[in-house]
Amino acid sequence: MPENEQQEIGDINFAQSLIKLSLESLKPMEGNTIEITSLTSNQSFKAQIDEVVIGKTEGKRWESFVIYLDVCPKQDVVLTQGYYRVNFNELGIYDLFSSPNSETELEFCFNFDKKLRAEEKALKTS
Repeated sequence: MPENEQQEIGDINFAQSLIKLSLESLKPMEGNTIEITSLTSNQSFKAQIDEVVIGKTEGKRWESFVIYLDVCPKQDVVLTQGYYRVNFNELGIYDLFSSPNSETELEFCFNFDKKLRAEEKALKTS
């Protein structure tokens, strides 16, 4: 299956590569509006990338970052814990797990072993 191939709603893609997602690739997208679909309720909505920050586990071994998304106003959306299909436009479409922080804010946390991530990047470029 090609990387990040679109699947039917409800089919969660656990085998996708997250190599394109990083603090460096997402930070410039702050303020952009993106399309999201809840894979639990099948609701689609727009959200703004509010902030991309370094995560608490960032260090010598771990690459860590957090994405905060705010649901755009005037949408009848109920955020629940579960999987969301997130379209980061040129970076691709990803099925990601979130527990909402509030009625309007989603938080996605990422923690990668730096050594394994470097090995995956090397394989992608060879």
